[in-house]
Amino acid sequence: MIADHGAEPENIPPAIEAQARHAYEILAELHQHSLAECGHSPDKPVADDWVIQWSPAMSAAEFAEQVFAISRRAVSDDAQIIPGRVYCYHCTRSDCEHSTPNGDGKVFAGYRDTGRPIWEELFNFLAAVGDTRVDLLFAPSAHLLGRVVGRRQLISQQLDTFGRNHLTYHIVGQVVAGYFQIRGVRCAMTVQVVQTPNRELSVQVITPDAANEALSDAPENRRSALYRTFDALREFNNRIRNLSGRWLAANTKADRDGLREQLFTQLRHLSNSIQRKGRQKNRRTSHAEVRSKQRRPVHKALEDLRTAGAEDFFRDNHHDSIIVIAKGGRAHVFSEAGRHITSLSITADVIERRQRRKRYIPMPPKAVAGFREVVTARNSAPKTGTV
Repeated sequence: MIADHGAEPENIPPAIEAQARHAYEILAELHQHSLAECGHSPDKPVADDWVIQWSPAMSAAEFAEQVFAISRRAVSDDAQIIPGRVYCYHCTRSDCEHSTPNGDGKVFAGYRDTGRPIWEELFNFLAAVGDTRVDLLFAPSAHLLGRVVGRRQLISQQLDTFGRNHLTYHIVGQVVAGYFQIRGVRCAMTVQVVQTPNRELSVQVITPDAANEALSDAPENRRSALYRTFDALREFNNRIRNLSGRWLAANTKADRDGLREQLFTQLRHLSNSIQRKGRQKNRRTSHAEVRSKQRRPVHKALEDLRTAGAEDFFRDNHHDSIIVIAKGGRAHVFSEAGRHITSLSITADVIERRQRRKRYIPMPPKAVAGFREVVTARNSAPKTGTV
């Protein structure tokens, strides 16, 4: 006996059957094409859980995003993240010779076209990305420098067939920093936020063994630069862990974009913290003396913030701060949380040069309005400090 499941196959209207067959063929083609775009090799089997959902309320963009996400998961391997090592797509493992830096002063600079990790000396990497502060690494009182690097730059050379769109080891963003002077050796550091195939966030700290040991053993009572850096890393790890739950639960592109911006805010904060904590000792000496001689219009900070035009607000990409330019050569520096950090005198040519070098980035009017509210709510009177 044949079970009655409703309409018999021969009762399906020919037009519907023809359209369904056409849709099936398109979906089969989409399945193969999307896997190929994500680097799938035809000779490698794919799990049977490539299942998509569609509803009339879904937009074409949402449907495409779903297909791409499912395909990326399908071609990705569930490789275990090994602390202190990146994944090598060339060797398809994290414990090969390519997965760690081959020099104390080297940082992760991205992937080659074949998926092999690239390690570059910190000063070479900073110079290659147009960072104008490289000379500070070799100054008599050397500075610790940090730089935030986005995913797009790290995978710019990588081919689809060698992991470009895989989620096996998906670097969302990273900070490179250095140099740390450890027993006469200059060491660099790479701190990455990595998304696993199941969309959880993980923090990877990649340093030479000597630097890793020195950070862990830094004496807390002396408040050394190494311990302050270790403390900043611990705080960063906690913030990313708190963000991970919301990252996992985000269902819409708008939610994910908002969380990604929060994540990069944390990366910028870490970069700034490492720089600030590392150079604190130097700032108490000759640098502080020079600044104390400058005329600092700190008392005008809130007044200038209220009267400045939207075009006078900038984000300082080097110090993760907000700059407000006022009349008379005045400038005021605020944290993103609205805390007044310092004020200084600055000339128009310096402002122009920093804009040209992409250090000062104009803020959108909507962001300016929100920032005014944050500062006004937080600051009842200007406070002084250091940048």
